[in-house]
Amino acid sequence: MLLIPVMLVLTGILTGIVVKLLGKFIKLPYTVTLFAIGIILGLCSCVEPMSNYTIFKEGMSQISSMDPDFILFVFLPILVFDAAYEMDLHVFRKTFTNSVLLAGPGLVICMLLTACLVMGLAWVWGEYDDSYWVYALMFGGLISATDPVAVVALLQELGTSKRFSTLVDGESLLNDGTGLVCFMMFYSKFTGQETIENPFLYFGWVVLCSCAIGYIIARLTIWLLVHFGSEELLQNCLMVVAAYITFIVAQSSFDVSGVIALVVFGYVFSQSGRPHLKPSVNEFMEKFWGFLAYIANTLIFLIVGILIATKVDVDWLIILNTFLLFIGLNAIRYIMIQVLFPILKRNGYGLSKGESLILAWGGLRGALGMSMALMVSCNENIPQHIRDYILFYTAGIVTLTLCINATTSKKLVNKLQLIPAKSSSELHVWNRILSLIQTRDKETLETLKQNPYLENADWKAVEKKVISVNQHKATGNNLLTSSDMLSVLRLAVIAHEGAVARQLYDGGALNLHSLECIQESLSILMDFEGTKPLDQRDLQHQISRHKWIRTKRSLIIDACNLCRGYAMIQMQCLEYVDNVLSIGLFELSLEKNAVETIRQEMSNLIQQATAILDNYSKSYPEIFAQAVTDKAIRMLLAGERNQVLKLQADGVLAPDSAQILLADIAKRQGFEIVG
Repeated sequence: MLLIPVMLVLTGILTGIVVKLLGKFIKLPYTVTLFAIGIILGLCSCVEPMSNYTIFKEGMSQISSMDPDFILFVFLPILVFDAAYEMDLHVFRKTFTNSVLLAGPGLVICMLLTACLVMGLAWVWGEYDDSYWVYALMFGGLISATDPVAVVALLQELGTSKRFSTLVDGESLLNDGTGLVCFMMFYSKFTGQETIENPFLYFGWVVLCSCAIGYIIARLTIWLLVHFGSEELLQNCLMVVAAYITFIVAQSSFDVSGVIALVVFGYVFSQSGRPHLKPSVNEFMEKFWGFLAYIANTLIFLIVGILIATKVDVDWLIILNTFLLFIGLNAIRYIMIQVLFPILKRNGYGLSKGESLILAWGGLRGALGMSMALMVSCNENIPQHIRDYILFYTAGIVTLTLCINATTSKKLVNKLQLIPAKSSSELHVWNRILSLIQTRDKETLETLKQNPYLENADWKAVEKKVISVNQHKATGNNLLTSSDMLSVLRLAVIAHEGAVARQLYDGGALNLHSLECIQESLSILMDFEGTKPLDQRDLQHQISRHKWIRTKRSLIIDACNLCRGYAMIQMQCLEYVDNVLSIGLFELSLEKNAVETIRQEMSNLIQQATAILDNYSKSYPEIFAQAVTDKAIRMLLAGERNQVLKLQADGVLAPDSAQILLADIAKRQGFEIVG
């Protein structure tokens, strides 16, 4: 019946809604609750009276006989692309080395130690056989890779710092490639295909080919968006299709890692494709992919729970072995992290002892490992008892990591105090904001009392709705020092610079290269949390970046755009500082020195940019004039584009007519379509 799959999806979504609504009463994480419900549903299908309901029984039967590739090709692209697209690129680049260490050498260490653990348990129970090493290593490969689906879901609930979350997220996404290589090295011996003789060459092929596929499709998608994607609907559809094509081409056509290909696709698109999307499309994409990720998470954990309950046979000895393996795998992951810890703590943002414990404990297994175990269970070239062992052990480890590790991670994070505490400056600003809102409420209340149309209002009831500062007031050391004041102002200016840069790009005053350079410099400043002066940005270095792949003309044009952009942004930010101070967020006694310092830093940056512009205008007058001309063209066409969009939004211009004009603007604009 075709109706049954539809009913299963709707029932799964409805179950997720109920779990969300009851979240206050259910102390377990959302995904763990769904996983437990899936196991219960699977067990119910085996007992009366539930097994007598035809639709229920047929539905459970369809899920239990589900092709393992279904989970990979339907759900995984959504979750992986959502994680990659939303990843902070600057933070990801800084944590990349550590992520690769954990996903590469780290996973290999875990695989070897896991195989030794499995063979050790076989020796204890008198089942040791030299021929079992290939199965032990195959199991080690599939169970050692942390699952990106489960890990991403956990990180969203923990609330750890973005730096640490990105490290864990990056490892779980990247180690899919290593896990696939390690698994296929041994699994290929039982598929009738050519056996992998050189694992290093195979691993290189998987990584390089996956990266190439993700990069090529991302660039092609960006090209299509630039030249043909002026409509919002077209941009949205193209993104969804491209994400799935990337995964399918890599995973199915080339037999490499669809996850790595999608990570690269998401990374390239997020870096170079986002500016070509309309702001409304960017907002929609965040909500849309968040919605898809929620649906996928809901269904995938229900399905995995049902699969475990319906396909795994229980045996007391195998249950004991599963618990021993669970303990051993956690110990092995901890050992691996401690072996690599001297390197991990020195790279990128580093790694603390507390974070290393969470990193070890948060190594969840989920749908990805189950999919590989299901592949093994369907392979008749592998002895039946080995297939049963691998399926049960994998299902058991998935169950235990989700039910124990995931549920206790929050408590461990709190105990180790890894959730970033608010600084004294943040506490101070928060409390001042509350006071400002309360003051504004009281002023509004007095104005309302003078309104003759409201003379019969119950003003005591209205007064009760005025915000209570004491109810929301943050406790702690919120005394603001001069250095705190300076850091807070710098961070506020940095955030405003990013918004102004995007506005200038949308208005045609900045080209894409300048926007990317400015955004990268702001990300670097954010790493210092307001302690680094705003003028400590080497504009000359940004100008000469990648100069070997650009002509002298394009280098100078980009330099002129960049320097003008910096000058314009700083001028607007000077006004912004005045506006922030005028609303009274800070104590007047602290403002003077901090504001003078901020203004001086902005002035220095303007002078630095102006000096470079003067040099180019004198040394290369023709190219300088071309840069100014290009900027004028961009600004003219950006204004025309905004006018067309406003006329369309006001209902004056029909959508079809608006598209004709927008296409004409795009044609005159050339490659760099604004907005």
